[in-house]
Amino acid sequence: MIIAGLVTIAKHSKAAQRDINISFIVFQFLSRFHRLEFPLIGKVFIVIFSMSYPLASIGKSGTEKMDIVAGGGKYGSFAAGFLRRKGRGFAVVDINPNCLAAREFTLRSANRIEREGEYFVRGGLSTVIDLLATANAEFVFPTVPTHLAADLARIKFNLQPWTGGIDNILPYMPQTVVVKAGEGSLVATFNKGHKCLDKCSMPEVCPSSGFKKPCTMTELMRSAAPDAFFLLSHSMAPGLGALKVVELTQFLNYAKKKRRFVVATTCDCHGVLTAMQKCDSESGV
Repeated sequence: MIIAGLVTIAKHSKAAQRDINISFIVFQFLSRFHRLEFPLIGKVFIVIFSMSYPLASIGKSGTEKMDIVAGGGKYGSFAAGFLRRKGRGFAVVDINPNCLAAREFTLRSANRIEREGEYFVRGGLSTVIDLLATANAEFVFPTVPTHLAADLARIKFNLQPWTGGIDNILPYMPQTVVVKAGEGSLVATFNKGHKCLDKCSMPEVCPSSGFKKPCTMTELMRSAAPDAFFLLSHSMAPGLGALKVVELTQFLNYAKKKRRFVVATTCDCHGVLTAMQKCDSESGV
């Protein structure tokens, strides 16, 4: 009845269409999950990039392309091992020269990256930005607990959180999936309150919780935030996801032109939305 009423009242309105989409998805979601209550969990950013879209095609890079691994810890080592097995050149970026990946794979320290080889580059997200412009990379593997795309834009364009952007989206997200909302960011997962498997292939029924997803997180977030710029985490292997550099570059070009925007990175199971705005040199906002 509610959905039919929305269609009758304003079927040509974009906002009404979002209400219709959300009402349908929330109805499906609550019909399956309305009895469940979950405790709050944190640190799901790495999981977002690990549990990703259907397996992307990736082969030996040869002399044309290489990849960037942002972070040299446990998940960075996992990514480095995968790329070595594929015969692809890569650079691990971490502020710690003694990080796990640098030790485990005996990576060569370098400031300038060639198209072949395995490198360690000391630095943070600013260094990742530099490599995106110089290394001719094909994929970026985000293995640090942050929304990589949003933080790259924040650093590159001197951005601040836009809290109003998330405030406008939050009412359209079922609270049973929202892990965190505030300070310009919203994190959601269908596996709230449960621990994800390290090498999960994202089946329709979650192997750790036993729940059947009513839709993908990408679909849910697209309905809640239709004007956001969406980046998909492409699955390289079970439990390992990456962003395509061409798509990340498109986002950065988009962010450069916008005064305010919302960016999302999603997969079937998890997602993060970040709202950002440019600083006013006079007001500081």
